[in-house]
Amino acid sequence: AYIDRHGDECPFWLPADPDFNGVQTNTGRFVMMAESIGGGQIVFRGGDTSVGGAGGGRLLPGFGISDRLTVMVGAELGGASTFPKDANGNRTVKPAWAYGVPALLRVHSGSWRFDTEVSLTARAPFETPDDLRFGARVAQAAGVTTPRIAGVMPYVMLWVGHEWLPGSAGEDSVQIMRMGTR
Repeated sequence: AYIDRHGDECPFWLPADPDFNGVQTNTGRFVMMAESIGGGQIVFRGGDTSVGGAGGGRLLPGFGISDRLTVMVGAELGGASTFPKDANGNRTVKPAWAYGVPALLRVHSGSWRFDTEVSLTARAPFETPDDLRFGARVAQAAGVTTPRIAGVMPYVMLWVGHEWLPGSAGEDSVQIMRMGTR
């Protein structure tokens, strides 16, 4: 009734579309998430503890299953390093390739984003990249996003994760606590 009486006063009018899910939501959309990931790590191997860092990138295609939930599965590639002590007690650098196949559930709440992640992981020394050691990671992240502009929705997140590489071929298992940004 209001529109019938005042429709000519409005410069434009968009009729209601029951299939419109909104601009700022992933509902019913296929999405591609490309992100950089980095941070620090504490590595526990046998009785030794060392610190280090890791960084890389990942691509995660996904689908918005509702206005609050998006699921994604993808791949990541990067590098990780630790700074263990050598036989003389001096710090050295031990770099490694870091691979992953993460699966994420992202919860949307206004501008806030919350991720729960599980990932199959692998690490290999730089000098012997075929010497893969497989493991798993669980992680949680929280962050904020900007409005979607031209199909792109930038965000920043803080995350914390735990990675486990089981012992094999006489090697100790490795526990890695990681924290950083995405």
